[in-house]
Order: sequence, then C-alpha cells, then structure tokens
Amino acid sequence: VPVILWWTPFGNDGKLRKCENHLCYFTSNRSFQYHRKISVIFLFYGSNLQINDLPEWKSDRVPWGLMHEESPRNNPILVQQKTLNLFTYSSTFSRFSDVPLTLIDLPGITELLGKYNKL
Repeated sequence: VPVILWWTPFGNDGKLRKCENHLCYFTSNRSFQYHRKISVIFLFYGSNLQINDLPEWKSDRVPWGLMHEESPRNNPILVQQKTLNLFTYSSTFSRFSDVPLTLIDLPGITELLGKYNKL
C-alpha cells in the first residue's frame, strides 16, 4: 500500500483511501519517511509550509506534492521560484500547476450563481 505522507498535517490522519484502482494510506506520521520498502509520497499543505521544516533528504524517486488553495501571498515563500522548484507536482490556483484548483470549496453551481446577501 503506497503511503501518502502529509508532511504538514492536513485532513484525516491514518486513513486508507482509494487512489484510482488501489488503496493508499494517508498519514502525518513522519517515521514513514524512513521505510525504504514502502512507496512514499510527500505532500505539503502550503498554508503550513515552513522552509526550515522540510525532510532532510530529497530523492528523484520520492515525489513531493504541494497543495495550496489560498493566495500565495498568505505564505510568502510560495512566491519564490526556488521554493516551487522543490515540488514534483503542485495543485494550486496557478494555471501552471499540474492540477489547477478552481472554486474548491463550492459544493455546487447554485452557490456560484446564487445572489450574495451581505449581513
């Protein structure tokens, strides 16, 4: 079972979830980074990313993914190309992301097209 290691904790921890045609184990338990016989992918949540808290090693065989649904201005290191180059894949609002995000928190078309009432 591949391990999806949330380096910066986000979402459910210690859960098996379906990843296309197989199961993946999602965790924030950093001890999984040392398991050489397990396929591990590092995921980083952009809002909690700190440049001084990254894995001590990086390998081309271990993908790093960035997920950030907020403006990069909320975490200034995310506007630096040097930081963005650390990641194999990204999912952000940038059109240059591998998996661009669009209106992620809207449950449906009604919320998008409905009238907004100020309180």
